[in-house]
Amino acid sequence: MTETPLGASVRIALSERVAFDVAENDAQDAVVVRIYSATGHTNIVSTEGGSEFVDQVRWRQEATGVVAVTVRLKPGRKLWGWNAHYDGASSLHLDLRRPPHVNRKRPLEGLRVMLDPGHMPSASGATGPLGTKEMDANYAIAQAAAELLLREGAIPLLTRGTTTDEVSLVDRPKQAVERGADMFISLHNNALPDGTNPFSKARGFTVFYYHPHSLALGRAVHDAYAAAAPVPDEGLQWDNLLVARLSAVPAILIENAYMILPEQEALLNEPAFREKLARALIAGLKAFALEAGDTGKKP
Repeated sequence: MTETPLGASVRIALSERVAFDVAENDAQDAVVVRIYSATGHTNIVSTEGGSEFVDQVRWRQEATGVVAVTVRLKPGRKLWGWNAHYDGASSLHLDLRRPPHVNRKRPLEGLRVMLDPGHMPSASGATGPLGTKEMDANYAIAQAAAELLLREGAIPLLTRGTTTDEVSLVDRPKQAVERGADMFISLHNNALPDGTNPFSKARGFTVFYYHPHSLALGRAVHDAYAAAAPVPDEGLQWDNLLVARLSAVPAILIENAYMILPEQEALLNEPAFREKLARALIAGLKAFALEAGDTGKKP
């Protein structure tokens, strides 16, 4: 285990590449890497001088062919994110990220926020009754949010830099890792399957998360939307969505409104409404940064 500029990295030496999975606990203070088709032969775990973030690394033969490596953080520390990957032929790395430093007065200052306007020309998403394309509504909301982030001193990053960019679903969370994002927000607008009664319940915005380290971000953004978004609240929900499975940083997906409801489609075409959504998003990001970021207080 070694220190890194963003946290710590645990290297697990293997004789060959095999399947593995990673699970963090709900408290966000421990991660378990399970390595399959493996038998442990480790005698020494080296911390190379210690870590201010990681407390200990332990391993055990959990079952025949399954080795579990547990990495526990120091008391009071919490994960901001993690990224597991092979480096070379058989060296497995688990990069653990600590919360970034946050300015209490300007909590988003210096943070790199990746905005992901969902869909693209070849897969434009839902279409409203008036012909509004979801990909365009998503992009417009992202642009409004990017302008506000700049005013907060943040660094907005867009997965789609123009309305005509083609970016695959897999490449969107990949960009967050490659471009050093601190948070990832995927922006969408909703539709319903054919045959579903759109008036069976109130329909509006929903916030989705996947990993435990993204729950606080989801809560903060959901609460901010609930206070300011002029459409019904469909809640904070867990879902197995590809972009929300991004593990390296806190990541959420927001369904801002319903493209197929004429009144909400009309709202999405109004700059003032998109501005309200963007302001709600920024308020949620600021609340999350203050809650989960490193503000200089000792844990």
